[in-house]
Amino acid sequence: MKTKSSCFLFLSLFLSVLIFDSSLAAAADNLIFAVTYIRHGDRAPYSKIDTPKLQYQWPYGIGELTPEGMHQEYLLGKELRSRYIDMFHLLPPTYKNNTMYVLSTDYSRTIISAESLLLGFYPPGTGPKLSDGATALPNAFQPVPVRTITGKQKNIIRPEQQDPEQFKLLMDNYSHTQKAWNEENSKLTADFKKWGKILDKQLNTFDDFLIAADTIRCASLHGLPLPAGLTKADVAKILNAADYLTALQYVPQPVAYFMASGFLSQLNADFRSAAAGTQQYSYILYSGHDTALCGIMSALGKPLAINPPYASHIDFELYKNDSNYFVKVRYNGEPVKFSDKTTNDSLTLKDFSQLLEPYLIKN
Repeated sequence: MKTKSSCFLFLSLFLSVLIFDSSLAAAADNLIFAVTYIRHGDRAPYSKIDTPKLQYQWPYGIGELTPEGMHQEYLLGKELRSRYIDMFHLLPPTYKNNTMYVLSTDYSRTIISAESLLLGFYPPGTGPKLSDGATALPNAFQPVPVRTITGKQKNIIRPEQQDPEQFKLLMDNYSHTQKAWNEENSKLTADFKKWGKILDKQLNTFDDFLIAADTIRCASLHGLPLPAGLTKADVAKILNAADYLTALQYVPQPVAYFMASGFLSQLNADFRSAAAGTQQYSYILYSGHDTALCGIMSALGKPLAINPPYASHIDFELYKNDSNYFVKVRYNGEPVKFSDKTTNDSLTLKDFSQLLEPYLIKN
C-alpha cells in the first residue's frame, strides 16, 4: 500500500513535469511582431448641440481629450509594456529607434492619447543619459515620435474622413436599411418624442439623437447636472441605444470593407514582411477612433454588439513556432476566438490571410 508521503512525492513530480512541459511549450511560441489599434480616451462631446439644456462648459474644448482620457491611455500603456516588454520581450526595456512605429489621425485627442499611452509604455526613468551620466531630459523622460496622417496619405485608420461622401452613401444604402436598424428605431419612436420635449430639441434623425446622446454621456461621466425630467432610466436607455445603433452601422459587409480594407491590407503586408524577416519594426501602434474598431471587428467576422468604450484596443500578434507562423488577436485584452481545426484562438498566418482576403485591396 502506498504511503501518504510516496503519493505526495509522486504528485509533486507529476506537477513539476507538467509545469516544465508547459513552460517549454510557452517558450516555443516566440512573439516576433505585434500591431495595436487604440481608440482615444475620454473626451468632451465631439460636437456642439443647439439646445440650451445641454450647454456645458468644457475646459479643454469640444472633442478634446480630458485628463481622465489621458489617464486611461497611460494605464493602457502600462498594460502593453507589461505584455510586450516584460512578458514577451518583444521590445527593449528602454526605447531604441526603429523598434516601434506610432501613427495617429490628425486630431488632438488621438495624438495626445498616443503620447499618454507612450508615457506608460516608456515611463520617466527610462530615458537617455548624457555622456556625463546626467539625464538628457528632466526625470529621464523618454520621447517617442508620433506621426500623423497627412492629407496626401491614404487614411487607413479613419477612411470616412478621407471620403465622407462615399461613407454617407454606404450608411444610407446599407447601414440604415438593415432590418435590425429599422426595428430599433421604431421601438424608440415614442422615446425620441419624449426625450425631445425634455431637451427642447427635435430628435427626428439618428444624427440628432446621437449628438444629444454623446453630450449626455459626457455630462453623466463627468458628474454634470442633466436636464430636469431626464431620469436615470432614461439616461441608461439613451446610452444603451446609442452604443447599439452606432456599432450596428458597421456590420454590413460593404461598410466593413470601406472602414477596414486599408488597415487590414497594411496589416497583412506587415505580417508577411515580419515572417520574411524584412519588417523594420517590432511593434506598430495606431491611435484612432471607435468607427474603425467597429469596422475591423466586423471584417474579422466578430461584429461588436456595442460601441467600443474609450481606450478600447485591438492587438494583432504574430508568433513563430519552429518554422511555423500563427496569429492571435485580442480585443480589450480578451482573445478573439476563431473557428480553426486545431485551436479556436489562433490561426496560421496563411489561414489569417485567407480570412482577410475579402478585405484586401488588390494592387
